[in-house]
Amino acid sequence: MIAAVFALAVVLWGAVRRVDVYAAFVEGAREGLRTAAQVAPYLCAALLLIGALRGSGVLELLERLLKPLLTRLSLPGEMLPFLLLRPVSGSGALSALRELMERCGPDSRASYLACAMMGSSETVLYVLGVYLGSVRMRSARYCLWASLLSMAVGMAAVLLLADS
Repeated sequence: MIAAVFALAVVLWGAVRRVDVYAAFVEGAREGLRTAAQVAPYLCAALLLIGALRGSGVLELLERLLKPLLTRLSLPGEMLPFLLLRPVSGSGALSALRELMERCGPDSRASYLACAMMGSSETVLYVLGVYLGSVRMRSARYCLWASLLSMAVGMAAVLLLADS
């Protein structure tokens, strides 16, 4: 209901401002499809990489090796696939979240933390690639580090607030 009212308000506002709302919508959809076509190969590569890591057993080995470090950070080791995918791919991280919930249960601490981190973080590498690529920016050194730092701070805040 709210979405329908909002859509009607946008159309009416466009009519008042003498904007061809339909043409603007079609152009936006065209740009969205172009962006999706540009991003699809990177998403496929990320999902293929995680699938290969999981299928070969490397992901489980990494999980065992990094479990002491993750435990010191108050993170369950089962969250490693999610933590690796979140900065790269939103849909890949969502898939890892689903698998985490199937593996540990939806009421587990790992699932709870992953859900909170999913909602409080961004796919940093994807966003930087899309936005900086769209303006043809060649160097992203400060953007990358600032984005990764903000993501780390967000995840640290989740850890602090989750246990309080």
